[in-house]
Amino acid sequence: MEEDNAAKGLMIMWAIWNSRNSKVKQGRKIPATLLASQAIDFLDTFLAAQPRNQRQLHGDQEQWTPPQAGVVKIKYDRAINPNTRTGGIGVIIKDSAGTFLGAVQASLLGKTDPFTVEVLAALKAMDFAIEKGYPVIDLEGDALGVVISLNSDMQDLSPLGNVMNVGRMRSKLFQSCNIIHVRRRCNQAAHQLEKDATTIQDYLKPHNCIPQFIANTVSTKCIV
Repeated sequence: MEEDNAAKGLMIMWAIWNSRNSKVKQGRKIPATLLASQAIDFLDTFLAAQPRNQRQLHGDQEQWTPPQAGVVKIKYDRAINPNTRTGGIGVIIKDSAGTFLGAVQASLLGKTDPFTVEVLAALKAMDFAIEKGYPVIDLEGDALGVVISLNSDMQDLSPLGNVMNVGRMRSKLFQSCNIIHVRRRCNQAAHQLEKDATTIQDYLKPHNCIPQFIANTVSTKCIV
């Protein structure tokens, strides 16, 4: 745990230094609300690319953990395809027994800002749960800044403040909506869905059965 916190601290310091350089050299200011999220996002991406025996040094649980009985777990994630200037969203729902309840992909043409697409992914996950009729949910995403913002009651003055407010209001439509941060390597099925979503032509693609390309991930209950 101490090693993990040290890695996070170093990445956040790097993000602050990078933000300073962007401001001085390019005149581009990175909102403070994004810095920690971006830093941990980069760290999770790096760790997910390491061999499994190195990943386990960090002690994070990589098995799927069920929610309480009567609660469904919804995981969401986003991807960006810079070549097509397309954002991709992936959402997957499972119940406390690990049963697959549904998934959805969305392709967002022209959306290339990671934070924006992550927020839209969280909104799509909530909309999907409402459409499916699930009143009690655990909503899990791997962008810390989005999770913190959606859980906050403070006024959001960032450019995405209005979208964040919509997300907060949407979460109050549920009997219970726990918005939780997870590491990227614990969000693998949603990650596979959103990467594929950047290549689909349909804006929205729901799945009532497990898509073949995530079947192994879902069936083994690993990293989902």
